[in-house]
Amino acid sequence: MSDFNTSIIEEFRANEGKVGGRFEGVSLILIHHVGTRSGTERVTPVTCFPQPDGRFAIIASNGGAPTNPNWYYNLKARPEINVEFGTETFAVTVRELAGTEREELWAEVVSTEPGVVQTQNRTTRTIPVLLLTRISRRPIGTGPTASPLPLSKASAGPVTSVAPPRRVRQAVNHGKSKKGDDYE
Repeated sequence: MSDFNTSIIEEFRANEGKVGGRFEGVSLILIHHVGTRSGTERVTPVTCFPQPDGRFAIIASNGGAPTNPNWYYNLKARPEINVEFGTETFAVTVRELAGTEREELWAEVVSTEPGVVQTQNRTTRTIPVLLLTRISRRPIGTGPTASPLPLSKASAGPVTSVAPPRRVRQAVNHGKSKKGDDYE
């Protein structure tokens, strides 16, 4: 895992979901997802766009790369995940938007963060827009009789997973440089 992602996650958790530097004032959400091939739980910081109804929009821009980020495929394969936003951890369902619904939310994202247009212009693919909807107050894999969540050195926080406990690794940026407002 990159030191960059590790530092963002640690700062996020230490400051009630707030991160400084180039992410000052940007809403971030930590998505917990399981690798489709590895089965390994990962935690990835992603820019999000909170909606008035309590849902969250995220975009799979991958900095304008020609392919979607790996986490996108993990969410498509397992669309029920845990997320961290602010000081809360909760379960959500993930749904990719299409057609008019996607275009309307994309226009809202662009009005909030005009830099995403530049990211879209760097690629020929249409950047996916995903909507996260809370499904419960309790994270997936926990319950009233569940034991306290184990801490992971890799994620610097609780491990929450439906699968049996295993080593947790966070997503790696694979050496790609993240510039400006196109961070995933």
